[in-house]
Amino acid sequence: MVRRYSKRSDKIKQRQEQGSVLWTILLLGVGFCTVDFLFLFAASHYQDIPHLRQWNAQEGAEERSPSSISDFDEEVFKESVITQGNQNKQKNDFRDKEKVFQIILAAGMGESLRKEGVKEKLPTWQQVVDRLGPAPRIYGLESCDAFQSSFDGKLEDAFVAVAGAFNSGTNLLAELLIANCVNPSRLQAGLGAGVRWQVNWGKHTPPKKWRNSKHETYKDAPPNENALPAVTVRDPYSWFQSMCRNRYATHWFHEVNFHCPNFIPNHVEYEFLPKALDGSYKRDRADLHHDNPWLVDNVMNTANFTMRSKIVPVYVKYASETVNHDSLAHMWSEWNRQYYDAEYPRLMVRYEDLIFYGKEVTTAACECFGGKMKQRGFRHKGESAKVGDIHMNKTSLVDNMIRFIDPNIDLKKGMTEDDLEFAKKVLDKEMMEFFRYRHPE
Repeated sequence: MVRRYSKRSDKIKQRQEQGSVLWTILLLGVGFCTVDFLFLFAASHYQDIPHLRQWNAQEGAEERSPSSISDFDEEVFKESVITQGNQNKQKNDFRDKEKVFQIILAAGMGESLRKEGVKEKLPTWQQVVDRLGPAPRIYGLESCDAFQSSFDGKLEDAFVAVAGAFNSGTNLLAELLIANCVNPSRLQAGLGAGVRWQVNWGKHTPPKKWRNSKHETYKDAPPNENALPAVTVRDPYSWFQSMCRNRYATHWFHEVNFHCPNFIPNHVEYEFLPKALDGSYKRDRADLHHDNPWLVDNVMNTANFTMRSKIVPVYVKYASETVNHDSLAHMWSEWNRQYYDAEYPRLMVRYEDLIFYGKEVTTAACECFGGKMKQRGFRHKGESAKVGDIHMNKTSLVDNMIRFIDPNIDLKKGMTEDDLEFAKKVLDKEMMEFFRYRHPE
């Protein structure tokens, strides 16, 4: 009896041990399945985790094409274009801004569309077309063949280089070309991409005198004629306002707070000139609500203005020379006209097109000198292209888009009726017409 009971007890214990092993295996299996599920779930949704999304953008930077919007950007795009109304109705308030949103996403600024009020302030595409036309305006495309043929098939010596007046968007065009364009012939020869930040003679320097000189901004500069100048031009009335904010090396007698842009002097100039001459303006500048040395110098440097002046003259102190103009309006016409009338190959592009037709303009300039657009897709410039303390009032791509139609921005700000009539007479009519620039009413 004892032996029979012992055998039975051993069998029960053996079965219990086998059951424990089976339960352990089963629990381990469930545990691994749970971990796998959580991992797969996280992997499929990692783009919603900011730091993982940022890591992916960095790791896949060369492979990812901005023209094919990421999952995250697609989500932002849908949020931006289609805004949910009540349960019975869906509002498509932003469908007419779709192309504008796509430009912003291509610049990697999708997050800006989630900021309150941004979508409402951006222009519709129809507003862009009404202002700029259905395509960019590029002057000089007929000279592309002549430029390329001048190298006798040796395009590894060809460059594209940027030029333009102050405040005309030269940095933005350079950034777009550097980011998106290469000269394949130069790359194959191990000579670089063939895109230069500025022309040899200096991007802001008037070309008429210096293009054929030995004046160079690069130690390893190629011959001047090897570079196709890509020149930016800007709506003169918008340019006037920018010059009032930051004049760079341009000098003319003006008090920004009271009269700028100023072509025809009035009581403001005649009142402040004596104060500039006797130095009292500099002592009293705190009472004029600014203590900015640039703004003070605008008045203290009378820039050839006298009590007998009927027009406010301008001079520009370039590195190579000092150039005089009868007025700021004359400066816009005379500076741009030197490239407009040039007999050598060059392109002139609108600053405004760099914002809304950036891909088209960059492609045209790139292909004109014999370059090719990078296959990974077009990349726009989101943040300000201006670098350094000398550049004031830096604005992003989204800021510029909003300013484009902001009803509170008056392009006549600071001007008198006499100034406006003067500008209408002086601004080059042919260039105004070609670039579709209009006088404000």
